[in-house]
Amino acid sequence: MKGKAMTIDHPEHRFSFIDSYEAALFLYEIAKLSFEGPINPGSTEDCSLKEMIAMIEKLTEKQAHYSQDGASSPYNFPGPWSVDTSLAQSFGFSFTPLPKLFSSLIDFYKEQS
Repeated sequence: MKGKAMTIDHPEHRFSFIDSYEAALFLYEIAKLSFEGPINPGSTEDCSLKEMIAMIEKLTEKQAHYSQDGASSPYNFPGPWSVDTSLAQSFGFSFTPLPKLFSSLIDFYKEQS
């Protein structure tokens, strides 16, 4: 939003996301079950950093700026961070679809700037 350059080393890496309220609700509800073991909550879709930036550019009508001298993106991880949410869904949990989640989040930050 401020037009500052950023560094992204792996734009193809994919990431999963979850709304903070849905994360808290999920933890509250899953604690009531007798389930034990790993389980991943989150939007059913994931996206690459390249796709995420394209969504942000479209919704903000601003072009992202890249530079090796720019600030490192907060998602500039050395590997992907995408999770399988099918087990959580099998327990009846549902989460906001990623496009809607991003749209709401980007709208929030547009209002803040």
